[in-house]
Amino acid sequence: MYRLARANPGQVDFLLCGPLTNFANCINLYGNSFLTKIGRVYIMGGNIFGKGNVTKSAEFNFMMDPEAAHITLERLLEPAIILPWEPCIDGEFDTTLDWRLNVLGAVDHPFIELLTRVERSMLEPRGFVKWISCDSLLTAAYLFPDAMIAEQRKYYATVELSGNHTRGQMVLDHLRGRKVDDIHGKKINVHIIRRLTSGATFRTIIAWTGFLPNADIAQLCA
Repeated sequence: MYRLARANPGQVDFLLCGPLTNFANCINLYGNSFLTKIGRVYIMGGNIFGKGNVTKSAEFNFMMDPEAAHITLERLLEPAIILPWEPCIDGEFDTTLDWRLNVLGAVDHPFIELLTRVERSMLEPRGFVKWISCDSLLTAAYLFPDAMIAEQRKYYATVELSGNHTRGQMVLDHLRGRKVDDIHGKKINVHIIRRLTSGATFRTIIAWTGFLPNADIAQLCA
């Protein structure tokens, strides 16, 4: 990561779709000589309403290494764009598991067949009705932000490290309002994607990847 950022200053964006251990280690190793050379940072992780998926209050990626998530949010020089857990499962985003398994899953391609077996075994026994595919949602939001992101807000965010019930939970400062700095001198460090557009946009992007026909991607770029 450091080598690529140093060789291409300002041109390497990071899409962080798992625990932030490696990224935080790179920050600790190289500090501002790394941070001043990176492009934008997109993160799938954390939560905004305390809804957890591995504990009652924490999302998987942040909970697997809360210290790394804390370091990343505190040390970044520019705000990260974060897609939390809740927008991936709540609201108007309506791509169903039936569409995933029986429409996209019907595509005759080894890659699709493998992923269909994996997702069927993970999601069907748990009773999921919607297709939960958080990492691909972040990627779609990166590629087509205007089409995918319905609502985005700025916050100061940190990660709880020691709570008995809340370790790994992302905590947003709602008291700060829209000021750049609050009374504690904490500045905006995240742009939180609070709401995604309807699942039709996402299905168009998935089709555009080449697995499904008749994807009018031009409508998303207008």
